[in-house]
Amino acid sequence: MSHTMPLIAVEPENELRFKGPFNGPSTATMVISNKTEKRVCFKVKTTAPRKYCVKPTTGVLEANSSVTILVSLQPFDINDPAERGKHKFQVLSVAVPEGMINLDNVWKEVAPEDIHVWKLKCILDLPPHVEGIVPKKSPELGAAIEQPDATPPRTQTELKQSSPQIEKKLLEADQRAVEEINRLREDIARMTQDNLKLREESIRMNRAASIGESKADNFARAHAQPIAEPMTYTTIIFVLVAVLLGYIAGKIY
Repeated sequence: MSHTMPLIAVEPENELRFKGPFNGPSTATMVISNKTEKRVCFKVKTTAPRKYCVKPTTGVLEANSSVTILVSLQPFDINDPAERGKHKFQVLSVAVPEGMINLDNVWKEVAPEDIHVWKLKCILDLPPHVEGIVPKKSPELGAAIEQPDATPPRTQTELKQSSPQIEKKLLEADQRAVEEINRLREDIARMTQDNLKLREESIRMNRAASIGESKADNFARAHAQPIAEPMTYTTIIFVLVAVLLGYIAGKIY
């Protein structure tokens, strides 16, 4: 590949810097500018294509134009040696030959010595507010991973000294829970007894009401007036005959 004067300029020039803690995607940008009066094809490549998402990866720059490339580093565990590596980027550029229409064939037909390569390395930065990471310098990354001092862990002696206090608090919490359960049981027993008393009182009231109604019925029957039986037809005849005989006797005497 050619080491002649470059066709493009890349900003930043030498490195892409990504900020941690790398438990989510971390992004960086680069700007590729065409410094010539010709059309220029570009292509972005990386040594770790599975770890980076690049948009766009290739394109064509018109004369004196530029394009912004978005580079996204995927989440990874910086304490895992398998996840660490020396990551680099390359920006390939080549002038589009005069009269070429199918730009897909540019990279196939151009001579390797006509391709210019712009190289960048990756720097991983950890912000100072992130805690719990042990500071380290990884030679595999080719750059220091800036990390704050981790909070020192508690010693076994401190843990042993705090154990009796913790056990005491747990015992007190258990005792309060047992007392609360016993109180609830007493409340339930008291409510059950009250319910039984109310039920017995209701039964007694129903019985008293039934006895009162029975006595009232007996009293009414005992003091009721006898109802005169209706006069029969024969009785009516005898009465009329007696009245008629009395009237006749009165006329005679």
